[in-house]
Order: sequence, then structure tokens, then C-alpha cells
Amino acid sequence: MTGNSQTKVMTYNLRFDNPRDNENAWSERKDEVVQLLDYYAPDFAAHRKDCIAN
Repeated sequence: MTGNSQTKVMTYNLRFDNPRDNENAWSERKDEVVQLLDYYAPDFAAHRKDCIAN
């Protein structure tokens, strides 16, 4: 087999949705998380502290 193959893996701690977080609330962060995923384009992404509201 020739050539190099790479697998990109990303982990991210989403933090739970706490409306009292004001500017750090999920509604203010979710678009940035999507941008990170789009930018790094991992083959596998793992996350923590998510819930249905996220």
C-alpha cells in the first residue's frame, strides 16, 4: 500500500444548555460550534454534555 492516509478526530465539550449563561448560552454558541466542525471537517467527532435541547 502506498501513500499516507489520515483520519481526523475531534472532541468537543458542548456544555449543557443553561439560559443563565447569558452570552455563553447554547443559543449564542451553537453557530460557532458548527463553524468549527465545518472548518476542521473531522472524520469522527465526539462530544460531551449534550442534550436534546442542544
